Amino acid sequence: MAKRKPTVEEIIREGTLEEEIKRQIDFCNLHLNKDRQRHGGFLYIYGLPEKAKALVAEPIMIGRPTAGKVDKCKDLTLEKATRLLAHPDHLSSWQSRSEARGEYGGAIRYQDGEDAGVIFSFSGLDEQANEAVLVNSLLKLEIITTRKAGKIRDISHNLLINLG
Repeated sequence: MAKRKPTVEEIIREGTLEEEIKRQIDFCNLHLNKDRQRHGGFLYIYGLPEKAKALVAEPIMIGRPTAGKVDKCKDLTLEKATRLLAHPDHLSSWQSRSEARGEYGGAIRYQDGEDAGVIFSFSGLDEQANEAVLVNSLLKLEIITTRKAGKIRDISHNLLINLG
């Protein structure tokens, strides 16, 4: 019998997403120069079913965000999710990224079937690491496929996304 794939709600409620993101932060830091390494940030999830919304009503702190940047990280996490929501045909916030406007990558859309989808957003790390911790975590937890992760990597040219 095939193993049942976990739901987004289950990986949030059980804390497995948070734990996997912590592991992926460590993975990304292994591949970044010391001056680009960070040790935490904020996760925001938008678009969960009504019964699960209370699980992530506010951005969740994971790890140890850089001192003095907590409010900025929270704001960026919400901005990325809101911007991706405004572009329903986009898979990644990299598709509407504008450094001039302070709009960066680090949010992705997960869509399963016909529903509107769920947006995952993370801020607090190097920009590519923000995206990679989400994609790598959701891939490891079998929420997204290798094919979907590859599409996201193709959009951002993010070599921290681990497809292997």
